[in-house]
This record gives sequence, C-alpha cells and structure tokens, in this order.
Amino acid sequence: MSKKIPMRLAIKSFQGFLEGTGRSANTCRNYVLDLEAFAEFCPTIDQITDGVIALFREALKAQGLGANTRRRKLLTLSLFFKYLARRKKIDLLFARKMPAPHKVERIPETVPLADFKAAVLQLPQGPVRLLLWVMIETGCLVSELIKLHRNDWAVPILVIDKGCSRERTLVLSDNMLSSELESMPQGSLFPGRTSVGCMSARAVELVLADLSPQLIGHHVTPRVLRHSVVRFWFEQGVGQDEIKRRLGLKSNYAFKAYGALLDPTFKEHPSPK
Repeated sequence: MSKKIPMRLAIKSFQGFLEGTGRSANTCRNYVLDLEAFAEFCPTIDQITDGVIALFREALKAQGLGANTRRRKLLTLSLFFKYLARRKKIDLLFARKMPAPHKVERIPETVPLADFKAAVLQLPQGPVRLLLWVMIETGCLVSELIKLHRNDWAVPILVIDKGCSRERTLVLSDNMLSSELESMPQGSLFPGRTSVGCMSARAVELVLADLSPQLIGHHVTPRVLRHSVVRFWFEQGVGQDEIKRRLGLKSNYAFKAYGALLDPTFKEHPSPK
C-alpha cells in the first residue's frame, strides 16, 4: 500500500491538515520538527517499517531525551501515520503499533511572582522592561507577545491576539505603562529583525534567560513565568473561568495543564537550572 512519496512532501501535506484543524502555529511547528527528525531515518514513506520505527525510538533514548519528550514525539508520529493511513498511503497497522512511554507527571515550575515583578520594576525604562512587564501582567504566550502592536494598547487596556480566535482584553496595572508607551513608536510593540518586523520567539527566550538569574536568582523560561502568573492569579482570588479567559483557553481540557497550580496544597517549585 505504501507509495514512494518523499517524506518532506508528506510532512508538508500533514502540516496543511493541522493548520486547517485550527491548531496553533507553535503546535504545527513542533509537529513538523518532530517529523523532520524521523525523516532522517526514512526519506520516503514506502520505507516506513517496524525496523525503522524501532531505530527512531532507540535514537530518541540515545539522545538522552526524557520520557515525556519521547512520548510526545512518538505520539506525533502515530498521528502522522494515521493521517497517511486514512489517505491510503500506508498501512494503519504502523499507527496502531506505536507504543509510547507513560507520561510522567511533574510539579510545574514556578517563581515568586511578586519578587520577580519588583525586580523588573527596578530595570531601566525601555523595551526590555516593558516586555517582561507584559509577560508578568498577562501570562500570554511568546507567540502572542511578539505579535502585539502599539495600537493594541490603550492604557490600561491591552488586546491580545487581536482578530484571532483567542482574542481577549486584559486590564493591566498602570505602574509604569503610560510613561513607557509614550516613547514607543507605532508598529510592532517589540520590534526585531524578523521578516514581519517583530522580535523572534527565540529572542524573547534569550532575554528572559539572560536577565532572570540577576532578577530572581535562577534561570526562568517563558513557560515557568506563565505558570507563575497563573498561580499568582489564583492566590489573588481569581476564579478558574476568569483565568481561562485571560489565558485565551476555550476548554477545560486545554486548562488541564494548569490544574496542579490551583491545588491549595501546591508548593513553590523553582527551576533547578
């Protein structure tokens, strides 16, 4: 049944399918990266065999990847195989024979947000301080952060993901926003050297990685900061439905990853990095 179709073309077709189902750009990109790693073992889909899949699984272990990372990559591969099987390109048997490691539940990493916020306020006025402040105030994703434009903001109201399905309005505290925004030009709120004129997601991660040790004493990632924001909101008495709205989440399933943060017995768990 397998056709001699280049894996890169099959992945591109699958990417279009994912985008058509409404998955986020980040999710689609991560799926493609996982599948491109598999394509190194299997240049065409007619070469998909149990042996190749076993080699890929062993290669993931050899890279020292954790159980959850390997699980995600193998489940992505299974989803891809099901997509191909529905289109009569490969045998569905391959998708059904894709065992993945059991998910390891971990305590979400967080930082004391009040301390982090106070440290950010001590930074010199400028785009870096504003960027960190927006992340603290909104808990937005990096992909949403870099798309913000100056006209999305009318102090103290900020519109996130304007024109998209996750669009929502947040009211930010006015500790410094008016003075910061007066100096900001029109266009991208956080300009950079990408083709669309905004910062790249990697640039945001590097800013946080570079500054967080001096601000809070250890390395902080955008995900850790988002978790910390959720926890802070909960401790301030914000209800689950409102937290979901602020994060742009539409279902309880999407909110499931943050459930542990709303447990009254939750303990602060800083990143060891």
